[in-house]
Amino acid sequence: MKDINQHSTIQTNNQTNAAAKKQKPKPRIVLVNRRTLFTLAAVTLTLLWVLQPNKTLLIRMMDNAQDPNIAIAFLKVLKDEADPSLKLDLALAKQYAKLGNHQQAVTEIKPLQRYIDSEFATRAKLLYANSLLQLNYNGNESAKQGLSSFLQNEVSLQPSANAEEFASYALQIGQPKLAYDILSKQLITDNKQLAELALQANLTAEALQHSSADFQQQPSTDKLMSLLTLFIAEQAWLAGSDFIEQNIAKVECQQSCLQALVNFMLSANLPQKSVRYADNKAHLSDDYKDWLQASQIHAANGNTQQAATWLAKVVEQMPNIEYVQQLHDYQLWLGDPAKALELTKRMLQKGADATILRQGIAEALAQSDLLALSDFYYALAMQNQLATELQNKWLDFNDKAYGAELTIGRLEALHHRFPKQSYYWFALARFYNFIGAPTKTIQLWQRVQPKTSLNYDQADHFAQAYISLGQPEKALALLNQHTELMSLSLNQLGNLQSLAMYVADSKTQRLIQQLRVARRDPSLDPYLLLSSYNIAKPSDFQVLWQYYQDSGSLIMLNHILNYAINTKQTEVINRIQTVIKQDYGQDKRLQVQLLRLRIALFQANYSQAKQLLLALKTQHPNNQEIVENSLWLAISTNDTSWLADLYWQLVPKLQQDSTFYQPFAYAAQLLGLTAQANVWYQRLDNSEYASAADKLAWAILLEQQGNASQAQSLRWQVLSQLSEQLRQLPQGELSYRALLSLFVSPAYALAKQNQALLQATTGLDTSNLITELFTDVSDKSLQKLAYWQAHTVLDKANFNDSIQLAIALAHEDYATIKAIATATNNLTAFERATALSKIGENFAAWQWAEQALNATTEKQQIAPLQRFLANNHNLNSHGVRYEHTNRDSWKVNTEQLRYYQPIYDGLFSLDYQFEHGSPASTIIDDYNRDLLQLNWKTINSHFINGLSFTALELSLSVSNRFEQTIIGQQLSASWQSSPRISQQLEIRLKMPSEQSENLYLLANENRLQWRGAWQANRFEQVSLTLAAAEFNTDFSDTVGQQLQASLRISEQLSFHPYWQLYSQFDYHKNSLSSQPLTAVSAYFNSGNVLTASDFINPNYRRLTLGQQIMHGNVGVPGPDDKPPRFSLDTAVGYNLLTAKLDYSA
Repeated sequence: MKDINQHSTIQTNNQTNAAAKKQKPKPRIVLVNRRTLFTLAAVTLTLLWVLQPNKTLLIRMMDNAQDPNIAIAFLKVLKDEADPSLKLDLALAKQYAKLGNHQQAVTEIKPLQRYIDSEFATRAKLLYANSLLQLNYNGNESAKQGLSSFLQNEVSLQPSANAEEFASYALQIGQPKLAYDILSKQLITDNKQLAELALQANLTAEALQHSSADFQQQPSTDKLMSLLTLFIAEQAWLAGSDFIEQNIAKVECQQSCLQALVNFMLSANLPQKSVRYADNKAHLSDDYKDWLQASQIHAANGNTQQAATWLAKVVEQMPNIEYVQQLHDYQLWLGDPAKALELTKRMLQKGADATILRQGIAEALAQSDLLALSDFYYALAMQNQLATELQNKWLDFNDKAYGAELTIGRLEALHHRFPKQSYYWFALARFYNFIGAPTKTIQLWQRVQPKTSLNYDQADHFAQAYISLGQPEKALALLNQHTELMSLSLNQLGNLQSLAMYVADSKTQRLIQQLRVARRDPSLDPYLLLSSYNIAKPSDFQVLWQYYQDSGSLIMLNHILNYAINTKQTEVINRIQTVIKQDYGQDKRLQVQLLRLRIALFQANYSQAKQLLLALKTQHPNNQEIVENSLWLAISTNDTSWLADLYWQLVPKLQQDSTFYQPFAYAAQLLGLTAQANVWYQRLDNSEYASAADKLAWAILLEQQGNASQAQSLRWQVLSQLSEQLRQLPQGELSYRALLSLFVSPAYALAKQNQALLQATTGLDTSNLITELFTDVSDKSLQKLAYWQAHTVLDKANFNDSIQLAIALAHEDYATIKAIATATNNLTAFERATALSKIGENFAAWQWAEQALNATTEKQQIAPLQRFLANNHNLNSHGVRYEHTNRDSWKVNTEQLRYYQPIYDGLFSLDYQFEHGSPASTIIDDYNRDLLQLNWKTINSHFINGLSFTALELSLSVSNRFEQTIIGQQLSASWQSSPRISQQLEIRLKMPSEQSENLYLLANENRLQWRGAWQANRFEQVSLTLAAAEFNTDFSDTVGQQLQASLRISEQLSFHPYWQLYSQFDYHKNSLSSQPLTAVSAYFNSGNVLTASDFINPNYRRLTLGQQIMHGNVGVPGPDDKPPRFSLDTAVGYNLLTAKLDYSA
């Protein structure tokens, strides 16, 4: 059987030939002419006549003749209408067909029915059909119809041996269904051929049937693929699915086959069945598209885990952001946020959009992944999609995750990309300041130069940069220019005020204080407010009073009361009294009670004042002000009973306190205890606090005791040495005249005295005098009362500055001393310098004295000032000092020569030190060292970033011993972080170590040490020291490292002299080097190699109980305290490791 494709090809070729013939008929070739033909015919007839062959033989010969023309000629001669011959007609038709005269051939055969039962039926049918086919090629439609009718007729007959040819003719006339019908009637069929014909005839059902049968006969992948196409065409999805399931095992299905199966199952809406084939193909394939298909099909079937597995392979080969996003979603559905976050990070690298980034932020927050969170926020910012309220959050996350340096890099990138977004200006400024790069902050400010107002926090970043560069004036100008004061918070106003105060901008300071008062700022410092406002001005007074009403500050109320008492403003005092009754009716605090006391004293209500003092003394028995006021009130009111109780209670406690020498003297005198009064006056005189009034009062007492000569001596001392002081006292001029009368000219003095008394006693009212003295608390009014008692002729105590200063010095009223010494212009330089030195303001005293020593200084004042500078102010004098020290336990002596000189606000010294001896150490026989050391330390406190640095010290040393030169440095800083807490930080590099004898003689240390001290009250203190150190020999051998802690608790027993009990615990943990100290051993040619244990023990624990007593600063020139100066520190220690007691002094 022929292939259906061959039939199609033949049909096409025949059609093409027919078309060609139709377009250009070929010229008939004439082999002979008519004459020759007739001659040949005659000859042939003659021959035939002679030979006389039979008709059947002739027909057979002509049927097989090669020349159709000759054959036709003979056959026409033989044709007899009376005796028709089927064979002759068929032979003639055949020869016509050879000549291409197919029409004549068809004519010769017709009617075809006459051949049906003959032996020529098959030949006739084939020749008839072929001739009609050829005519069809020539465009003869009737021939085509005739051939079609013939073939249809043949289909209705029994199976034909010529079915193949007839089917081919049907195909060639474009009737594949007819060809299919012809062949399907045959007994033996070719299913493949029939399937192809059915397809050509669009008989898909029949094609499917035959293709299935063909597959079952001989399975193959190609046949299966064809069947899939037919199932699809017939929409036979379930049948196709069942067929595939039943027969897939019969073929070897590779990738293309598997893909066809996947497509079929998907088209059949059977995704659950497509999974198998998609998986198989994905396993065989290296193409990400097959993996992606498998992932998608698994996802469609709800198998997210397997979908994620295949999609992960896709992402590895093709990391498209769309695939990564899908895999990310799968991981979320699978409940694995950690993997989902990692995929979001990959999308970030591929340029994720804002939606993905925000999703990543949520995931990073859930996973607490600061790094990822920072990256997502940063990517949003780079897309300008980061919301304003999230900018600070990102900045905080980025700083925590990556640190300041990388954060600055990102901020710079954002600033470069969005130069007009001001947020990045301020963020950059903040971080530049944080890393200590204020110069960059200023450069940024100069670039951006905002034209509009800023909020305070924004402007403050740039202002802080100016402050860091030592330009606070520019910082203040920037804040004033770019911020609105009215919009600032109270805290911001406070910061701005501090800056204005630092640069002494009083105008800005007052303006800010007004705003803070108007806003009722409870944190406003009343002392700063008082320093900026003059209470004597009515407008300023109203501001201060308003502040009190808003804040309820007792400090402000106390200041206003003092002012009112000093200026005798009864109306203000009454107002304050009303406020105290209304607002503090049952308030028994010390401050409130003292306010009531002052008002009672001003109003001369001494009984109430006494009641208040009695109550206060019970509650605060150690309060010096209450005790002193009680004593003076008893003296001034002549309440001898109360005075006696006070006197005998206080003398045992305060007999060493020079502040009470004066009231004790007056009290003893008033109580008739003349011997004790004499002792107190003598102590007062020796304390150098005795005033002219005190000396005159003592002279009266001496006269009463019969010691007139000493009394006269005191009076002469007052007249000759203290006359100016005396004359400045209220009514002191009268006393001065009396002394003139006594020692110079009685007549002259009497006349002047009478004149002064007449002028001074007009309207004399001693009760008013007492009231005035008692209410003048700021100027130590009770002491003024003592002066009045000593000079009963004195009236209203309006002392000059020198007397007030002397009174304040006598009572150690440091605040008043400093106020008088720095504010008034009525003191001499010597008085001012002396007063400042008494309260520890040594450098200020030095400056005043230095300024006073000039060309205009009177000669008699030069020597006292010079002595003061040289003796009393040693920290600011220059000189050379030699010192010898003996370390007896180590057998080492030290000779030190020091030159010292003040420089700026500090003390500079240059030391040369020579150490020598024969140490007890077994390593060294003779010891010598040369040391040159340069030192500088501050004298006064310095404020840095809100901390009060009480001392800063820097040392640089060069040491030479055993042919080794060591350069060492030391830096220490001490500061006061609160009134009760002080701290010290010390750094030492290659400095001498005193941990042991051998360390001192042969090694040096690197040390970092911190010490903190807490002053619980005036007497108790707790201190803690923590240190880490490293020890090395001078020959660079490592000895070890040390961790050290020390806790000390002390109790102050006395201040003059300084006496303290203490308990101390020391803990040392030493990590000793395991390496031998070869360098130092080689230098000393030691028979045994030295080790770290030769220098220090691994551990040290010691508990110490001791006492320290000292008077003055031993070894330092200058009268800081009266001689003798001494220092003694003794202690008993217990070593917890060795369980041994030791004693040290």
